[in-house]
Amino acid sequence: MGPLHLLVLAFDKPNFEGWVVEQLDLLRAAGIIRIVDALAVYKDADGDITALQESDLDLEERIMIGGIIGGLLGLGAGGEEGAVQGALERMEALAENEFGLDEDDILDIADDLPNDSAALILLFEHTWAVGLQEAVLAAGGSVVAQGLLDPFTLMEIGAAMGEDDDYDEYDDE
Repeated sequence: MGPLHLLVLAFDKPNFEGWVVEQLDLLRAAGIIRIVDALAVYKDADGDITALQESDLDLEERIMIGGIIGGLLGLGAGGEEGAVQGALERMEALAENEFGLDEDDILDIADDLPNDSAALILLFEHTWAVGLQEAVLAAGGSVVAQGLLDPFTLMEIGAAMGEDDDYDEYDDE
């Protein structure tokens, strides 16, 4: 399994022409990502709600990935015993088709949306990274740091560097 990425997007007065779905479909078709779970919620101008859930996983894959996620969450919460309990509980729930968010969860999300807006909650696997991950592990390596840097984050880092008196990389003296 590759690294998982949680992305939450908000749309004010959404203009859904299919561009977001088209880009996701291109990434999926190229084998770059796999959607583990996705929820799109739209609240129209009158407050009526439309929701759509999607996943690229079949039931067996949901149970496997759900067990891994449940086990890791349980490990963090309660050590080895928590890992076993978390994995088993999540796998049992998935075997009973309890996958994704239920209607109450969706309504809770929609309550927070203003009228004429939408949200997309997307959990996807970086399938492109599976081979790299395996090669790094086989070579005895490990991830030391990771993250996504968008242009705004880079500007914030630059601003912080500019305010730091100890940062003299551009000083010719």
